[in-house]
Amino acid sequence: MRWSGCLTLLVALGCGSASALNTQHEAMGTLTGRATYAFSNTPGLQEQGFTTGHLFNPIMQRRIRDALSKELEARGYVPGPAESASMLVTFSAGSRQDVVTQGYQKGPIVHGTAYTIDRGALVLHFLDPQSKAVIWRGWGDGVMKADDDLDQKVRAAVHQIMVPFPAKTS
Repeated sequence: MRWSGCLTLLVALGCGSASALNTQHEAMGTLTGRATYAFSNTPGLQEQGFTTGHLFNPIMQRRIRDALSKELEARGYVPGPAESASMLVTFSAGSRQDVVTQGYQKGPIVHGTAYTIDRGALVLHFLDPQSKAVIWRGWGDGVMKADDDLDQKVRAAVHQIMVPFPAKTS
């Protein structure tokens, strides 16, 4: 059964009873002196191995932006116009289907039972507005559950990815 695109990705990002959101981050520049942010669409920052297309719809984008805004404002950052923001925020998301086999067999022929799982990913990018260089990136991926609450899962995923993001410094 195919899930709707929004449901597919967003459910993947939460922590279900049997699954966890795996997160990582990397600081690639300094956030010192940055106080304002604006959302931006920056092509070329898509997560490899995941498909986007219909999964990246306006409803999902709004949910992710709302959750990101709350996280940034809790850390002391203020939204502003893109022309004068001290950092730009963009994100990419997608999903893929993986096959799970007994003993994690690989190849076209497997012995024993096999089943598929749907996995989703969210990648957050923070850019220097002048150079467009990534200064901080955080990401998470997880297994999707059809019965999870979408809004709760988006908030939880964004929050968990943003845990290591530093508060505003003067």
